[in-house]
Amino acid sequence: IQLQKLVFLGLEESFSSVVTSEQAGAEKPSSAIFNLAADRLKLEKRDMWMIGDDLNADMQGAKKVLNCTTILKTNGNRYSRKSLEAVDAYFDEFSNITNLIDNLGR
Repeated sequence: IQLQKLVFLGLEESFSSVVTSEQAGAEKPSSAIFNLAADRLKLEKRDMWMIGDDLNADMQGAKKVLNCTTILKTNGNRYSRKSLEAVDAYFDEFSNITNLIDNLGR
């Protein structure tokens, strides 16, 4: 169903690869989904970035399995300042992500 959502939104051509929990046979933070993504992208794990909105499933899973850069969508005041220390970067509004990625890339 995740792939159907991308088609519905007209985003299927925006990504070179998409990994879903259905394809990996497991939900995040299972290592299966992160390892499948790394295998498909043929990148060194340290060169990957995880952008997500769940501190446990997305951020902690990616750090534990891939040890990659983690970027958290905070969804307002959902997370404490202490919990935000566990991620490499965070943003609240999607309009801010371009500047954030530019700064991380430097």
